[in-house]
Amino acid sequence: MLAIVSKKSHLDINGFYFINGQILNNAQAYSNNTTVTSITYNKNNELAGVWKAQTEPYAIPPLTTASFSIPVTNKIQSFQISNYTVLVESDKFTIQK
Repeated sequence: MLAIVSKKSHLDINGFYFINGQILNNAQAYSNNTTVTSITYNKNNELAGVWKAQTEPYAIPPLTTASFSIPVTNKIQSFQISNYTVLVESDKFTIQK
């Protein structure tokens, strides 16, 4: 099905936090409307925020990868982030014939 094959994060010079990575579609079908959710935590392991983004492309062909970039646009939250979790989901898989 869907797997996160890479992820990295950084705080840019403008104070925005970015979480970037690659998603692999291991299925024999297209992954449609593929979204990535990041749950961010502060240094006390408390919830700092929840952020979502779509993959590019959002319909991932079988056995290929797609990129994602999640910008945390709230600068107050950006400076509090010490850890995060990334989840990926698709609303449906479509088999191309």
